[in-house]
Amino acid sequence: MSASKGGFAGAMDLTKKTDYWCTGEGLALLQGWARNGVPEKDIAARCGVSAAQLRRWRAQYPEMDQALRQNPDAADYQVEAALWKSAVNGSTTAQIYWLKNRRGGAWRDKPETEHEQAGSFEEYLAAVTGEEF
Repeated sequence: MSASKGGFAGAMDLTKKTDYWCTGEGLALLQGWARNGVPEKDIAARCGVSAAQLRRWRAQYPEMDQALRQNPDAADYQVEAALWKSAVNGSTTAQIYWLKNRRGGAWRDKPETEHEQAGSFEEYLAAVTGEEF
């Protein structure tokens, strides 16, 4: 697998693969993959090792284990909490983003007006004048 496709198995000159995967860059990749929900067997393949070897590394290197403990749902909740905190502390951009995504109907850029919802022109006139057409 090439480095451009997310794998680094043949792309390193280090004597031990763990020399790379325990660096800041390697740990950031592991953490990102885990946070994005990449299965452990696929992470192992990207590292150029078996899933069993990756589990041994996790037992041997606490920093690697910590990086791989990233949960996609937990990451989403952390970002959501940070966005909410930013919004309630006065960030207009965060407030707009939150409301457009949580209350889209009321906070869309072009809200629907009453006449767009009324239907035909005759129905609109009937609603306005009280007469049937």
